[in-house]
Amino acid sequence: MTTLYREYHSDTEAVQGIEEMQAHGIDAKDIYVFTQTDQHSKRIAKMGDANTPGPGSGIGSAITRIFGNTDSQLTNQFRKFGFTETEATYLKEKLDEEKIIIVAVNTPDGFTL
Repeated sequence: MTTLYREYHSDTEAVQGIEEMQAHGIDAKDIYVFTQTDQHSKRIAKMGDANTPGPGSGIGSAITRIFGNTDSQLTNQFRKFGFTETEATYLKEKLDEEKIIIVAVNTPDGFTL
């Protein structure tokens, strides 16, 4: 099982990507939405029946819930999904460019996005 990601430019593209992942057998509980703000992530996750990183996924913190995501918290969240420091930093930079990052965990070996 591996962890994969894909970046999207719009909410519509991200929701379509989530639906495509689910159509290929990825469970909704294994798909996570990352954007620069928690509210934006939650909105996309709700539209696509996916998750956001946070208390329910075991990777959030009280500080994140109260104050929102800081750069290091976002990088740490990516690290907790198994990404290297370099990959986590790259993904955080993509969020700074207002990209939407969809992460799929527990994907079957050989599965690609």
